[in-house]
Amino acid sequence: MFYGHIFSTLRFFKALSQYSGFVAKMMNNSLRIAHFTTVLMLSIKFCSSAFSVNTPYRFYSAVLPTLVSITPSNSHVGDTVKIKGSGFNAINSSANRVFFVNSWLVQPPNGFEYDSIQAEILSVTDTTILAVVPIGAIYGDISVSVNEEYATFTNRLIYNIIPTIGSFIPDTGYLGDTITITGTGFDTGHPMFNHVWFTNGNNTSAISVTPTSIQVIVPSGATNGPVTVFTNTPRVTSTFNFHILPSITFLSRESGIVGEQITIFGSGFDPDQAALYQLTFNGTPAVITSIHSTGMETRVPVRASSGPVRLLYNNSEVKGSGKYFWVVPTTPIISEITPESGTIGTPVVIHGSGFDQAGPPLTVTFGGDAIAEIDSYTGTTIYTKVPPGAYRGTIKITSGGRSSENGPFFRVVETILDMKPSNAHVGDTIVVTGSGFATFPSDYYTIKFPNTTINPIAVTNTTLTFVVPSSASSSFVPVIPSLGHNINLPRMNIIPVITRIEPDTVIAGRQTEIFIRGSGIRSSFQDIFEVVFPNNVQRRISDKTDTSFVTTVPQLVTNGTVPVFVRLNDLSSLAINLTILPDTFPYTPKHPEFLYPSSITTTSFTCTWTKCYRALGYILDVSPDNFRTFLPGFKSLVLTDTSKMISGLEPGTNYVFRLRPYSNTDTAAYSFTVLVKTIPLAPVAAPAIAVDGGFICSWSPVKGAESYWIDVSDNSFDTFISGETTETSIGVAIIGMAPQSLKYRVRALTNWGSSDYSNIVSIILTDAGRESVKKAVMLYPNPSNEYVHISGLQVAPSETLVIDASGKIIPVTLSEADNIFSLNIRALPDGMFILQMVINQKTIQLKFIKK
Repeated sequence: MFYGHIFSTLRFFKALSQYSGFVAKMMNNSLRIAHFTTVLMLSIKFCSSAFSVNTPYRFYSAVLPTLVSITPSNSHVGDTVKIKGSGFNAINSSANRVFFVNSWLVQPPNGFEYDSIQAEILSVTDTTILAVVPIGAIYGDISVSVNEEYATFTNRLIYNIIPTIGSFIPDTGYLGDTITITGTGFDTGHPMFNHVWFTNGNNTSAISVTPTSIQVIVPSGATNGPVTVFTNTPRVTSTFNFHILPSITFLSRESGIVGEQITIFGSGFDPDQAALYQLTFNGTPAVITSIHSTGMETRVPVRASSGPVRLLYNNSEVKGSGKYFWVVPTTPIISEITPESGTIGTPVVIHGSGFDQAGPPLTVTFGGDAIAEIDSYTGTTIYTKVPPGAYRGTIKITSGGRSSENGPFFRVVETILDMKPSNAHVGDTIVVTGSGFATFPSDYYTIKFPNTTINPIAVTNTTLTFVVPSSASSSFVPVIPSLGHNINLPRMNIIPVITRIEPDTVIAGRQTEIFIRGSGIRSSFQDIFEVVFPNNVQRRISDKTDTSFVTTVPQLVTNGTVPVFVRLNDLSSLAINLTILPDTFPYTPKHPEFLYPSSITTTSFTCTWTKCYRALGYILDVSPDNFRTFLPGFKSLVLTDTSKMISGLEPGTNYVFRLRPYSNTDTAAYSFTVLVKTIPLAPVAAPAIAVDGGFICSWSPVKGAESYWIDVSDNSFDTFISGETTETSIGVAIIGMAPQSLKYRVRALTNWGSSDYSNIVSIILTDAGRESVKKAVMLYPNPSNEYVHISGLQVAPSETLVIDASGKIIPVTLSEADNIFSLNIRALPDGMFILQMVINQKTIQLKFIKK
């Protein structure tokens, strides 16, 4: 009996030593069986009670359960695992217990002490237990008890709990914020074994852990993305992202100019959400050029002013926003203006930089500090117009309180609107109105009149004042020379002024010259300038100077003192008196001012002359031999008209005529002699003499011809070559391929005119002659004493020489102008010569005479 109790006690000691962990766990982990002696004391107590049925620790078998494997060995909380072994109680499933050991407090052989969590058992066989991984289980051993017999350390099985991540509370935050990661499988026994990795962030450890949560601080460098948790088991990464809220830490610089690149440093910037960011410089929107997780690039926007830099994300201001930035104004630079000149109001485009800055308003000034109205502008372009009051000078831009330097020169083109009065006397003050005048000293401008130059007496932006100079006269356009151009003023008409008449007394009806002196009386060829006598009797002037002109008193002017004035076009002077005495003296008429032939034909011409003062008639003489004889009826022929036709004359013949006017008291002497020549008859062209490479045109001579003009054509004289000669024949050379049919005609020439054309002669070239002909070549005039000309050459001869009558060769050089080649023959003696030319390997010879 005693040995039986001893044996039972020993069995109990062994079972109890294995059960101590379970007892401790069942007492909410407050009881830890630390030493075997303690167990022995308790066993004595239990033995003394003779192993009562009510004893809480009962043992029914001395067989210990054995563990073989656990499948799977890595699972999540809530998963079902299969534990294989032996010694399991399939009859009474409640006698089986499964514990997940999280940590050993005391390990054998010193004792059994551990922290564990009991799992729910789903089913039991003799060799298999299906259990559910409990919440709070982590990496550790599996402990199984059957009828309070334990299998743990002696045949331990290692088990891993794979953690899970359920959520982030909150799911957004700044760097340094504390967040809670919910899930399962976190290591509460060893908090320091729980590690968290944020995307791109530093590795961080948990600050507190429960089986279902981890508190952690968002580390520096973290960006949007999933979060990974490490324990003593395999890692787990969230399938959803933690979002880092953007924040600004500092700006790359605290000041800069418009357009300068600025980097905004911070954290939590998301390149994939660029559209949700809004950046402003003191309220002026800025463009974000690039974004990365720790910064963004931008440029100081145009028209930005000094103030806070603010960043909104999804319409909410980010942390650290509002840092102050000072916009440094830059000096505007003008690179180009278009155009470089123009009148007031001309649109002007200014190119450059620094135009679009905050601060004082943008201003544009032209020469004279005239402020222009700005139509529109950007940082590099301004659209404006030349303002009123501007004149030539530099353009200046002021932007952001700074002004451009050494601006481009703009020439304001003066515009003339009006000039009053436009009809003025010498000495009158004239006011020109317009725009763009430079208000420099008055001698800056000069005004050009036809025969003098003056300076204005006053200049404003819109007016220019000058005095009509004493030499001004007639009608003209004053000109103001300006920089690079001339300004034409409106046309000015000078009203003539008479100061005196010399002599102031004349004889009525007598052709007396008078001098009328004054100002504004000079006229141009186109002007109508007249002296007006009583009864509107007008007399054109015959001579004029700056201050006087000469005329004659008409016969119809009555006796007495009469008013006389001058009229320039439609402008009249004030009248001045002229005394006219009766004519009681004899008068010899003067010769006519003009005496000339007109309407010359082959058999007639007309004698024409101007009327003579107080002449009652005229005596005409016409002679064929310088007044040795006279034409019948034309010796001392008395006429009252101022012309006479003479007919029945010989063609090409010289005639002379003269004239004497007479009055009631006297007859003038003969006038000078006038020579006239009738037109010659047309020549009669003879058939051409055709030769290989050319032909000779000939015609009959006509009386009075001084030379002849010949035309050669291959059509109906729409196109031709022509030449002049004093001979009655001319040689024509042919070069290259020519048409089979040619024509020529001739006219007789004099200094008085030319005859009609001769008959037309046609030339039919032979085939042999046409093989190398293309165009006629003519030499003229022939004879000549200075030059002979060669027309019709297509190219310059490759060789040119002259051969005299003795066969001597004289090298010469041709000159060329307008496709006509010329040969200077002044140095040649008189006689006949041959001009020989080689063109396209063909020799051409033309005869000419020097005399």
